[in-house]
Amino acid sequence: RRSDREFERYRDSIQTLLDDGEPFDAVAARFSLWGKDEGNLRVEEIDPDVGFKNTEFFGEPLQSAITSLSEGEVAGPVRSGRSFWWFKLEELTTGEAPDLYVVQLNIREQLKRQLETQAEREYFDELTTQGGLSGFETMAARLVEYAANKYLAREIEIGD
Repeated sequence: RRSDREFERYRDSIQTLLDDGEPFDAVAARFSLWGKDEGNLRVEEIDPDVGFKNTEFFGEPLQSAITSLSEGEVAGPVRSGRSFWWFKLEELTTGEAPDLYVVQLNIREQLKRQLETQAEREYFDELTTQGGLSGFETMAARLVEYAANKYLAREIEIGD
């Protein structure tokens, strides 16, 4: 794991290369941790009205940086957690407006994922706040007993 100072030097090196006119894809190939088989570039198709479908991963700082770009522009560095990101908008294409039903399904799926993520987070927060590991051995024994009754009993019945 890199120290904050090393992390900042790494970030500054990347930004200096970009500022000096080094091609974005060459810098990505040298420094990026994404898709070694794709030239270390992550390519995403983005609906300008919706943004990224995976908003849990591409949070607000990244979304804002991306949606502010014009064709050919680079945004960054944008910090997200312990990572710095740079984005280049290669091209904008427009097509026919999607079917209203498809848009509705996409929005519904996105909301569902957000609610599930939020519910999981709240559940585990409550679980770790209220629970302890003192009953862990009892819980493990009960799980093994349950699995043995459910699956081993079936194998014995099938085998007979």
